[in-house]
Amino acid sequence: MISFTESQVQALVTDVGTLKRGQQLAAPTNWSNLGRTDYALWGECAGSGKTPYQIGIDLHGPAYHCNCPSRVFPCKHAAGLLLLQARQPTLLAPGPVPAWLAGWLSKRQASAPAAASTPPAGGAAPAGAPAAPAAGKPAKATKAPSAKSLASQQREAERLARMDQGAAEFETWLLDLVREGLAGKEKQPASYWAQPAARLVDNQLPGLAAWVRAAAPPAKKVPADWAETLLGRLGEVYGLLRAFRNRASLPAEAQAEVQQQVGLYLTREELLADQPTVADTWLVLGQYSAKEDKLNARYTWLQGQQTGRYALVQEYAVRSKAYHAPLAPKTSYVGGLAFYPGLLPLRAVLAPDFTFAPEPSAGTELPTPAGGTIGELYDGYAQALGRNRWLRAWPGALADVVLARRTGGEWVLRHESLPNELLPLYQDGEALNVIWEVLALGGGVPFTAFGEWDGTAYRMLEGWVPAEDEPADTYAPAAAEA
Repeated sequence: MISFTESQVQALVTDVGTLKRGQQLAAPTNWSNLGRTDYALWGECAGSGKTPYQIGIDLHGPAYHCNCPSRVFPCKHAAGLLLLQARQPTLLAPGPVPAWLAGWLSKRQASAPAAASTPPAGGAAPAGAPAAPAAGKPAKATKAPSAKSLASQQREAERLARMDQGAAEFETWLLDLVREGLAGKEKQPASYWAQPAARLVDNQLPGLAAWVRAAAPPAKKVPADWAETLLGRLGEVYGLLRAFRNRASLPAEAQAEVQQQVGLYLTREELLADQPTVADTWLVLGQYSAKEDKLNARYTWLQGQQTGRYALVQEYAVRSKAYHAPLAPKTSYVGGLAFYPGLLPLRAVLAPDFTFAPEPSAGTELPTPAGGTIGELYDGYAQALGRNRWLRAWPGALADVVLARRTGGEWVLRHESLPNELLPLYQDGEALNVIWEVLALGGGVPFTAFGEWDGTAYRMLEGWVPAEDEPADTYAPAAAEA
């Protein structure tokens, strides 16, 4: 039976306003005709009119059905029903699906893709092999490119030419910046950084534009080592820029990596058509959100229970629009992921067969991931950086760590047996919330942490605090590829 905890519901309802209104509706007095099956919820919620709204949720997606006029998915009524299920699951008794919901659920089941693991009749062809012609039918002759295909190739050539022009302009700006020196650059107005970033966006290079925006000094307090950090990043981005301008001479994996770094991504449809999928039971280990150029961005780390492979699902949404992948922390899914090609493939998209792995009971959490030491995290990051010099961050779980505070008030992680080995933590926004949550649950006892290390600080995304006098139940997947 699929169920959600309240924290998982909060991850699924990405619009803050919708979540707040859903919390107001998550009271039993607002609901009637509540019910559920193993994979669906339903209920009727009182509104301003005489007739209540009818809400149904397919937990496999999850997907939402409501006859209210809202264009937001999930709407506040669906959010309220999910929260009610999380807080008071006994109110939703098992029963037959109502007629108004049965048709919608049947259509969803009929349109659900077949499992990717089912082999085609007669045996599967090797990955990447062209399909054989059907029995009794001659193979079709290769067609000449259509006018539409030729037009697409022309547009792609024009786009690459524009990117090359933008890269040349940006290289001039970078070299001028270094010739002038970095002294005093923290005093430059915001437009000093915003203008070249805007030019890069115009020239189809959003990845480089994001680098310029990130390089700009903070608006409030500039760190003492800002110029030193900037110099190091100048070297990184100049190497990327030269690699892009010389991409024709690079190996295929390096070409793919460089194109992604500058912002030239395959679409989800192209990726699923071109890349094999990796099937596994995927555990959601951590998730965080950010604002990026007027878009809502969400980063979700998963790990395969059999393969041990890490995957990063990176998504964007406009305003209150829902993300494509309804991923919730500390849940499990079964199905395939397609990874973007590159020097160290981490980013992935969900295959059509990706769905919830049923859990035995409401509120049940997954076993704790098997963590390593701080030294092992450093080693893994160094090895990964050796393969991909533009690596943004490296994921890792840490076992038996405790939170400690430096004299200046900064939070760090350390192992009880290694008191002098301190791991600095990010402590802004969501990262600080995780720190306080772990302290509230464990009161300073050793716990398992999961997060990402970027060479400067560890962004702790989740913490697993063992119950009092109860050893943590851990899983130990195969070693992740470094």
